[in-house]
Amino acid sequence: MKSKFTLLACLMLLQSSLWAQQVILQTDTASNGKVKFMRLDTKQRPQPVANAQGFMKQTLKMSSDDSLRLDKVITDKDRDHLLYQQYYKGYKVPTGTYAVHSQNGIIESANGFFQNIGKPSVQVKVDEKTALKNALNFIHARTYGWEDEFTQKRYQEVTKDPKATLYPKGELVISRDDSITHSFRLAYKFHIYAVVPLSDNNVYIDAITGNVIGREQLILDANTAGTVATLYSGSQSVTLDSYTGGFRLRETRSVGALSAQIQTLNMQNGSNYSAAVDFSNAATSWTTANAGQDVHWGTEKVFDYWASVRGRNSYDNLGATLFGYVHADLHGINSQFSNNDNAFWDPTMHSMTYGDGTTQFKAVTSLDVIAHEIGHGICQYTAGLAGGASEPGAMNEGLSDIWGAVIEYYASPYKQTWLIGEEIMKNGQPCLRSMVDPNSLSYPDTYHGSYWDYNNEPHKNSTVISHWFYLLSQGGSGTNDLGNSYSVTAQGITIAANIIWNAESTGKLQPQSQYADARTATINAATELYGAGSCQVKAVTDAWYAVGVGAAPPNANLVISGAAAFCSSSTYTVSGVPAGQTVTWTASPAGYVTISPSGNSVTLTKTGSGNVTLTASLPNCIFATKAVSTMSMMNVTYNQSGSCSGGWQGWNVNTAPNMPLNNYVWTTTTTSGSTINVYSPTSPSSYVSVYGGGGVNITATNACGETVHDGVTVYSSCPRSLVFAVSPNPAVSTLNIQPKPNTDPMAQKLTVAPQITNVSIYDQMGNLLRKQKYANVNNAQLNVGGLRTGVYYLEIEYDKTKERQPLIIGQQ
Repeated sequence: MKSKFTLLACLMLLQSSLWAQQVILQTDTASNGKVKFMRLDTKQRPQPVANAQGFMKQTLKMSSDDSLRLDKVITDKDRDHLLYQQYYKGYKVPTGTYAVHSQNGIIESANGFFQNIGKPSVQVKVDEKTALKNALNFIHARTYGWEDEFTQKRYQEVTKDPKATLYPKGELVISRDDSITHSFRLAYKFHIYAVVPLSDNNVYIDAITGNVIGREQLILDANTAGTVATLYSGSQSVTLDSYTGGFRLRETRSVGALSAQIQTLNMQNGSNYSAAVDFSNAATSWTTANAGQDVHWGTEKVFDYWASVRGRNSYDNLGATLFGYVHADLHGINSQFSNNDNAFWDPTMHSMTYGDGTTQFKAVTSLDVIAHEIGHGICQYTAGLAGGASEPGAMNEGLSDIWGAVIEYYASPYKQTWLIGEEIMKNGQPCLRSMVDPNSLSYPDTYHGSYWDYNNEPHKNSTVISHWFYLLSQGGSGTNDLGNSYSVTAQGITIAANIIWNAESTGKLQPQSQYADARTATINAATELYGAGSCQVKAVTDAWYAVGVGAAPPNANLVISGAAAFCSSSTYTVSGVPAGQTVTWTASPAGYVTISPSGNSVTLTKTGSGNVTLTASLPNCIFATKAVSTMSMMNVTYNQSGSCSGGWQGWNVNTAPNMPLNNYVWTTTTTSGSTINVYSPTSPSSYVSVYGGGGVNITATNACGETVHDGVTVYSSCPRSLVFAVSPNPAVSTLNIQPKPNTDPMAQKLTVAPQITNVSIYDQMGNLLRKQKYANVNNAQLNVGGLRTGVYYLEIEYDKTKERQPLIIGQQ
């Protein structure tokens, strides 16, 4: 029996209306009939964010014992995100969280996890001392954080509180009994940090029975490794700390007004953090590659990304020190690590620990691993997704892989962005996890599909969200493990990162979020960033459908009907529009038509000659396009076949299909002793009987009643290629015309140099623009200055014949 339910308030306001929506409640049987979604119509006034408490109390049907207390407010550009914590009779319900998102003081949407906890007893029969004893017996560590002087001092440093202690203080909360009944109970919550073996847990002790009813494991490891420092990336610039012994891997890192300390320390293959020492060197040039330098450089890049791109000051946004412990004996730290093939984030000591690798990995210090580990710190201070064997734990790991890829692309785009840990693998393995093709490494790319781990191992199931991010960024199509065909349009890594960060950082993702909630959160994030019905919203939804989460977005097969070309105006109609919807019409580029829409039809009126793309659009990036021409004239070209002299030649006039020509008139000009006969003088295609040389000309009329002229030269010998070389082409001011070199096949047929008598320039309509006479010269120059940029025809008369070539006039 599920005792939690998710309530999504999708209160999307009309674009320019102050009339808001009446709450419509819908039930979801998967949540035991509790309210799952809430949508609004346009019958009531907007809900002011100042009334958020009352609005939620009424909508969620909260009892007098239930309450939501404002925990924090996040301001993101023009929106405020209010995060609330659930309480019952004054006791916190840790898994009960809610977020209200507003713009201009009006509630826009809401989401969260209001726990249906029933009516648990708040009686206390076990004192705190006994409860703590039971909790410590459960953890059974040899050395605890408060017993180790170094660890206790470090904790005071990271919390910036000289009086802070790791000694557990019991907090009475309402927690689910994960051991027997799965009901909610009043329990002591103890945070217990152990040094030997290393562990970090929240332990829940029933306040009536004294039994352990729950445990949260807080340390999140990467189970991956990689080297992205100087061993693999060449020499990298870093900032060092100068001290009396030389230089060490410490610094104050600053990006604008944001600043934090970075300290990279050497565990010397040991397990005692208090024995860690500085990496040091006598000079500023560190020529021997070492995993410590990998971590220091990588941590710099991670800080730089979060500061410069996201405006975030370290993982906690408060400038916390970034501690990196390198060359650690992981097995000595905690026997759960069987070797040094690992790295992990410590959420209490706020530090990263890196192993040197054993059999599977090299040193676990590549840039994507470093970004992954610090990504856990980011999640701890934003969405707070629960760790361990659960969907929130899988998404926590997946988000860290996503930030590993994003930051690797940011700092080293030449690397393989979409492979995790590719640089640290041994034994010929390509990588630890693939965001492109998780299945290739026996990881799932589909929710509850092939390779899905029903034991909920978080690293295993993390690839569903990381593959979703890859598809959103790079696009893709295919059929997933559920048999669903999908197609996702790439949005690019920057837009994809903007969307997932908005979801993670503004309360849309919360500690108990499941994959279904992540879908809702990212759709709302894309809507907030790029607008309802945007291509980004559709791509987010398509990508979730591709990985088996949720339904495909609405689609439609739109088809535009109408003429491919017109003379003055034409009407177009779109079919396939869903009932009750109307398309939006656009035409681009501007300047050729005006549009007059009328529902699902539109009339285009010509304002200039050219080609436009007509588009009919629906929300969610559904659209259809049609190419339309308003050009007055199309070029006329000729295809030649058969004998070149003394026989028939086949000629055909080619025009664009959307601007047909008719009313053809063929005319001929001949040289002395030549004759040319046209077989079909009023047809676009004809045979021409050629004896000698001369010219063939065409005049035709298009559908708009406009005429076009063109012509070609018929030669008296065959084969015949161009005799003259024209340069430059494109030309700007002066054109040079000279015979081709004797290596040209046609030039070899000439017994004497050709003698030029006239050179003419025609536009594409056949109009003579410029003509220059010459006195039988071999080489000629022609001034083309003053002609507009465009395509023309150059006609060269020589030896009682003609040659025509295309001429391009370039930018003056």
